[in-house]
Amino acid sequence: MSKLAVVLFNLGGPDRPESVKPFLFNLFNDPAIIGAPRPIRWLLARLISGRRAPVARAIYARIGGKSPLLEMTGEQATALERLLGTAGEAKVFVAMRYWHPMSDEVAVAVRAFAPDEIVLLPLYPQYSTTTSGSSLSDWRRAAAAAGIGAPTVAVCCYPGQPGLIDLHAHVFGYSGSLWPDDTHLLTGTTVVDCGGSGWRTFETFKETVIDLDYKLDGSSLAGENHGGFPGWIEGRLVPRLVRGQTDSAA
Repeated sequence: MSKLAVVLFNLGGPDRPESVKPFLFNLFNDPAIIGAPRPIRWLLARLISGRRAPVARAIYARIGGKSPLLEMTGEQATALERLLGTAGEAKVFVAMRYWHPMSDEVAVAVRAFAPDEIVLLPLYPQYSTTTSGSSLSDWRRAAAAAGIGAPTVAVCCYPGQPGLIDLHAHVFGYSGSLWPDDTHLLTGTTVVDCGGSGWRTFETFKETVIDLDYKLDGSSLAGENHGGFPGWIEGRLVPRLVRGQTDSAA
């Protein structure tokens, strides 16, 4: 029976207060985030992470002093492994981009599993060079260093998959039933680069928001992004909020 390894990729997050600064340094030292030459990028990452760490540490303190992302992604990995196990021998690994477990240590574990095939699955529905692109690039480096030679395929770009849209609509719809009638749902994404990959990310984000809006009968959903493209937000979000304020005033 063939053995399948699936690697789930996510951003990662600090696992304790002391990890906040090195996590931020790893983030800003990524050439996909700051494209400056290595010495300059290193200095900028040191500067930004040093200044940002106290603020970020205080934010994490409100949710227990650490990011819940690893635990949540681990739950997804466990559920997927259980599902895949009904069809053969499969093991699901979690690789985080900016904090442990990172690609180097996960690649060693994958090699020890000795899979016949590897599937790389970024948990970012929209593609961006700063998310999926960065994770996959770092994995290829780590896999080569670990001597992994199994056939490998990458899953990419699934923001409009009906199952994903239906799941979001179900969760939002159920949650919305518990909210006051004048509640508006605001979705968000981060766009770092306002051209090229960033534009494609924003376009697919728009499509996802529109699909969700249709599923939710267009009654409560507006889109937001950070980092660029304000025109679509102003044209879509502001009228929703103004209308909501008007309704509330009435």
